[in-house]
Amino acid sequence: MMKKYKWYYFWKKVHGHLCLKDYKIFNVKDNETDEDSNQFVSGRCEVWADNDSQGQNAGYEYGWEEVKKPPKEWLEKKIEDVRESIVHSHKYLSKLMEELIN
Repeated sequence: MMKKYKWYYFWKKVHGHLCLKDYKIFNVKDNETDEDSNQFVSGRCEVWADNDSQGQNAGYEYGWEEVKKPPKEWLEKKIEDVRESIVHSHKYLSKLMEELIN
């Protein structure tokens, strides 16, 4: 079975120095060509780089490349971040429901 997603490594440099990097996952549509995928990912990378304030006035460069999967350390960190977010969201939901009941 062919996987329906691809991983990408995004990077941003300011004055030639790497200042930001991340990994992104995107779904692949059944009829999507490599050119379609590349155009979409390029646009997402540009938005990602623009949303970071580092280098906004200094000029910067950015890019991306397809990767098999992110490094294990990155995946472990993201898993922990998501777990913490779920715990926080659950506590917040409990407080909201408590307010509704009382």
